[in-house]
Amino acid sequence: MNAAILFLTCAVAASTAAEPQPAPPFPHPAITEVLFNVPKLNADANHDGARDATSDEFVELINPHDKPINLLGYRIASRLIWANPTGKQGVTFTFPDFTLAPGEIVVIFNGHNAAIPGDVGDANAAPASTNESFAGAWVFTMNMPSQNRAFANGGDFVLLLTPQGQPVDGVVWGNPSVTPPRGNFRLAEVDANPKGSVQRTAADADLDAHATINGSTCSPGEIPAAK
Repeated sequence: MNAAILFLTCAVAASTAAEPQPAPPFPHPAITEVLFNVPKLNADANHDGARDATSDEFVELINPHDKPINLLGYRIASRLIWANPTGKQGVTFTFPDFTLAPGEIVVIFNGHNAAIPGDVGDANAAPASTNESFAGAWVFTMNMPSQNRAFANGGDFVLLLTPQGQPVDGVVWGNPSVTPPRGNFRLAEVDANPKGSVQRTAADADLDAHATINGSTCSPGEIPAAK
């Protein structure tokens, strides 16, 4: 079975069980994986040949719907960007004109000084094709300008914002110095030291430490099977 179809099937099945928090409705994508605290071993997430505490961070999204969605203007924002959207601190990325088909996955790496293999887009232009180095997902880089433009391991959050600046999905860990917004959107709370990424195995599933799912630290571009 096609991996995208399998994921959509699992998402439907998961929604009939005890539902933690519903995934964002159409036309919004859903957060499926975040690597915010890069472990010291087996953590070259962006496949550039070296583990890096900043550049290997990433956020993974999926289109869990049965229609394409255009991500133009959607933004990823950490706590410092949420507090000051035009500031020079924190982690942020705004999508260019880019359409994600049903079941497709997109991975956005921090990318500071990283030579990520394959076709990689940025805030100015989408990649021309999917990236086989990441299980056929679409790949972007934030091109963060400094080593300090990274998630805070001890406490931070990441939000997926609409082009109008409204949160539709998010993940919070530890004790952030900025209070995350609360409202009519999904905000998952996870452990600050998951020893790898946190991962969903279906759009409506909880985020679990990736190592507890299949023993690996992360899987950018690929949704692992539920344990």
